[in-house]
Amino acid sequence: MVIGVAWFCCCTESLADDFAATSKTAEGFLLIADEGMMDPRFKQSVLLMIKYDADGSMGIMINHPTRIPLASALPDVEELEKSRDTLFIGGPVSQGSLLVLFEGDEDPETDGVSRVFDNVYFTMRNDALAKVFNQKKPVFKIYTGFAGWSPGQLEGEIDRGDWHLGKAVSTLIFEKEPTHIWPDLTGHPRPIPPNSIQARTDI
Repeated sequence: MVIGVAWFCCCTESLADDFAATSKTAEGFLLIADEGMMDPRFKQSVLLMIKYDADGSMGIMINHPTRIPLASALPDVEELEKSRDTLFIGGPVSQGSLLVLFEGDEDPETDGVSRVFDNVYFTMRNDALAKVFNQKKPVFKIYTGFAGWSPGQLEGEIDRGDWHLGKAVSTLIFEKEPTHIWPDLTGHPRPIPPNSIQARTDI
């Protein structure tokens, strides 16, 4: 999939503030795609739930990195100029928007920022990035798009067996090799790097 970096943006302040004010977070609730997931957009995906209430649900895929450097996605953010990190695909909804998950030693008390679980926070506000970079050792991931469900839709998918539930920890999001997340949670073999000795001998 080719994504043009020129149109990436964070949400408007009013939209982000409305979301932060009304959302009820899911306290570290993971959705883990079943091996038989039929929707190709979520095949072998693991999502961190950001919102789960009577009005619907919202989550971010945490294991699908792109090759787009953050410096290209956010060229105006000086702190990312030398970053080797890349953008992640967060989901199929609003892929022109950027979303940030980050760790904070204390509640940032910033408009448009929501606590997800423990010391992990979420924002759709570009100006909130300043809070992230002001920390001694910033820990964060940036995503394009998210996944969303209308009321009752996600429950139906879980009942159908599309998803399994899990408990999130911050190291899973910020430290673990993304391509290992789904296999390790489901007990499947990890993918073989294309340049590995095993890959060459299997040809």
